[in-house]
Amino acid sequence: MYSVLHRGSVVVDEPVSVVPEQRGSGTPIPARPLAESGAGLQIDQARLTRIRSETSAVSELLAGIFVEDQPTPMPPAPAHPKDAEWKDEIRRVG
Repeated sequence: MYSVLHRGSVVVDEPVSVVPEQRGSGTPIPARPLAESGAGLQIDQARLTRIRSETSAVSELLAGIFVEDQPTPMPPAPAHPKDAEWKDEIRRVG
């Protein structure tokens, strides 16, 4: 049964052509229009000011939400009486 199902099955690791490729000459890029006098980039200052104001308001709102939690500080380890003796011994020898 296995040999009947898998006979002649060859794994080909290449793209399968579904539709034959037809290359065209492409689309030409149109020429830039001639600049008209006084027709440059114009910025709406009122709109720009409004957007900056809205951005500041949203930034302030989000700053309060996305505050990183500060890690809880570890309590200091209790001092062991032998620690002081050991340190004294190092000072005497050193």
